[in-house]
Amino acid sequence: MSKIKLQTYNQSQHGIDTGKISPSAQAIITKLIEHKFQAYIVGGAVRDLLLNKQPKDFDIATNATPDEIKNVFKRECRIIGRRFRLAHVYHNREMYEVATFRGAQEKGERELRKGQIVKDNIFGTIDQDAIRRDFTCNALYFDIQNANILDYCNGYKDISNNQLKFIGDDRTRIIEDPVRMIRAIRFQAKLGLQMSDNIIQATQSEHKTIANVSPARLFDELVKLFHCSNGIEAYKLMKKFNLFQFIFPKIHSSIDKDTSSKAFIERAFNSTDSRIAQGKSITPIFLFACFMWPFAQKIIDRLENKKVPLYEAVNTAANDAFIIARTQLAIPKVIQIGIRHIWLLQYRFYSMKGKKVFTTLENPRFRAAYDFLLLRRSESSELETMAQWWTDIQKLSAQKQKELIFPPRIKKIKLSPKSHACYLGLGSNIGDLKANILKAIKLIDESPHINLQEKASLYLTKPWGKKDQQDFINTAIKIQTKLKPVDLLDELKKIEIKMGRTNGEKWGPRIIDIDILLYGNNVVKQQQLEIPHPYITERNFVIVPLLELNNEIIIPKKGKLTNYSDNKEEESSIIRKI
Repeated sequence: MSKIKLQTYNQSQHGIDTGKISPSAQAIITKLIEHKFQAYIVGGAVRDLLLNKQPKDFDIATNATPDEIKNVFKRECRIIGRRFRLAHVYHNREMYEVATFRGAQEKGERELRKGQIVKDNIFGTIDQDAIRRDFTCNALYFDIQNANILDYCNGYKDISNNQLKFIGDDRTRIIEDPVRMIRAIRFQAKLGLQMSDNIIQATQSEHKTIANVSPARLFDELVKLFHCSNGIEAYKLMKKFNLFQFIFPKIHSSIDKDTSSKAFIERAFNSTDSRIAQGKSITPIFLFACFMWPFAQKIIDRLENKKVPLYEAVNTAANDAFIIARTQLAIPKVIQIGIRHIWLLQYRFYSMKGKKVFTTLENPRFRAAYDFLLLRRSESSELETMAQWWTDIQKLSAQKQKELIFPPRIKKIKLSPKSHACYLGLGSNIGDLKANILKAIKLIDESPHINLQEKASLYLTKPWGKKDQQDFINTAIKIQTKLKPVDLLDELKKIEIKMGRTNGEKWGPRIIDIDILLYGNNVVKQQQLEIPHPYITERNFVIVPLLELNNEIIIPKKGKLTNYSDNKEEESSIIRKI
């Protein structure tokens, strides 16, 4: 880019309130000036003040070399950096970055200092420094002596026109440092400065150069991007320019496969943006746990179906997620550990009785995991109920928490040798089907007259009889009871009523349906009850889960259940195991 003639804007033109400038930054500049050096507030601080935003940092540019800065500030200064040396100056327990004006780069140029070759540390004048900066909006210098803005690259007008432009050729600047694409997206999302057409075209054509950025630096830039206070807009722009897809190909694919995952990610960004707006603490652990959750959840569900222990399934999913992210990102170990804890706690939330509740509440990652649960609550009525329970318990006193967590024990009867092994069939096709089945099993187990022995898998099945209704979830359980058959039926009907079942048409939709399939070796024929269940050998969704529980079942007057396992209906009622 050819040098633009210096333009100066006084306070009546730019309107910056000098009271917003850090007193410590002013003190550092004043001391440099007293030692006959030039020194200015530079870059993002000037840009933010023009946009009426409070700067996060006040960087300083000077013609003093790092050694000269060190000589001025003595012990209050520390020189850092290899590629380009700069100084950290400490004032009032705060650190300020003081950088020497950068010079124009020429191939093979080196700088000699006291006979020592200092590679790439090429210092120059203020106008050369301005041209070496990335965006015009960052090439502004504020002179605290007269409150003037010095503009060498037309940055003042670009900010006034709400435009974001590179200094120099756009493709060249991106190839030099691909992180500039992410910075451009951050400035548009955070500051509202609109990328020029040239930046847009260059980013679209050069987005794959992001692979040239070191994994550690890329992670840091993504954290700054997604914590910019408008993360949802930054995320949309990253997708628009194919950067998110390129950095997270498999993770992006998992998110994009269904609308619920897309909505989950948007809720995560909205939650983070809200916390930033309220001045609350944020951590990259939370957002990266959200990004990778749709990918991890599919692995966890698949392993659970294979009867892999939950703890092992979550850790396997975490390992797989980190491995695929590692190709582009260096996610720090502490972040990985935090993500694992958030995911593992999602399953600890199911434990709402006993000492485990206090262990969960006292977990250092409880707050992040609880916020994560709130994002998931709309996925099912079970999660909605669980999220509300964990919300409510935090509002209770310690005594009230104990009363809720440790309710009075229901004394279970000791079953005599005369108790009977019974098999029950359960089905649901209204509402949250899985939650209905699990709740019914829980209520059955809580009955003081019933001991739950075993549970079969859940099966998604086609409706029986009345076809114009949605599919069911069915299962079977084994219980032990000494209730008489009719009394057991009454107990099960009470559970159905408690769950909201009403009398409906035969074979019609049900919130919950609980049938007594077998009662030991007994045969019962009464007006309201027939055991074995009259259709026990006719329905695959009954036969399959029963055989899963016991493949030696003998049905009174009919023989082994396995004799009927090859019975085929016109079309198998079982769609798949869940």
